[in-house]
Amino acid sequence: MEKAEEAASKKEIVASVWGYVEKLKFPLQERAKKLREKGFPVDDDCRIDPRKFLAFIAESEIQKDLHRVTGQEKQWLMENSLKKPAEQAHQNIIQKNGELLETVKTLGMNGSWFGGRFVTVRTSKFDDYFNGVDNLIFDTVTFQPIAAIDDTTNLLNKKDAIQKVQNGATVKYATEYTHAGAVKRTFKKLPVLLITSPIEEVATLAKDLINGSESEEGEIARRNIVANLKQQAEQIAKGIIPIRDPKLKDAYRKTSEILNSIK
Repeated sequence: MEKAEEAASKKEIVASVWGYVEKLKFPLQERAKKLREKGFPVDDDCRIDPRKFLAFIAESEIQKDLHRVTGQEKQWLMENSLKKPAEQAHQNIIQKNGELLETVKTLGMNGSWFGGRFVTVRTSKFDDYFNGVDNLIFDTVTFQPIAAIDDTTNLLNKKDAIQKVQNGATVKYATEYTHAGAVKRTFKKLPVLLITSPIEEVATLAKDLINGSESEEGEIARRNIVANLKQQAEQIAKGIIPIRDPKLKDAYRKTSEILNSIK
């Protein structure tokens, strides 16, 4: 009986996910305005826009990258159309869950999750699809790039995850946060941290953002994500996952120090 109720509850949450994404569009647009005031070249979804890099990257190269993004999306649509209806529905659920997690994380990290200390932007679709990075986080106190975030509601391949951490992230369309605001640049070997949250917790965080207040369940979910990021950074800095590149290793150390200095 309990399992049946649990399955019904999860089904209800999944059905509500897209509604949460729609309701959070306006807060996301408002956050995008504030990010643009700081110089971040983002669209209304708080996602970095490659078209704003014309003075930094050749137009032909940008167009080539945008074409790759379009091609990848068409390929995914075609592959999904060949699947059975149940598999198509499952893929759509994964897509919706991922979109909600990115939205919630972007609003939360630009808000109160770390005492309002960090600035977070979503990466361009190019860096999302081809470099496996969903967000960039910057410290407004030290101006240190804290991490590139890769998020998922279901971490299955631990070997790939460890390899990402060891190699660090490349972000082609990126910014550096400075005293003068955001400055366009490309990053290589940024620390990588993973956010893994069950869809139930993501939905709770979304509801709290929509309602404008934090519930008891939302506080637990937020604390879980924050604690997990702090623990990841600390463990990597301590060498539990070996990092061979000295500069990347030092970057993880700095990230751990900053994250764990925030109470």
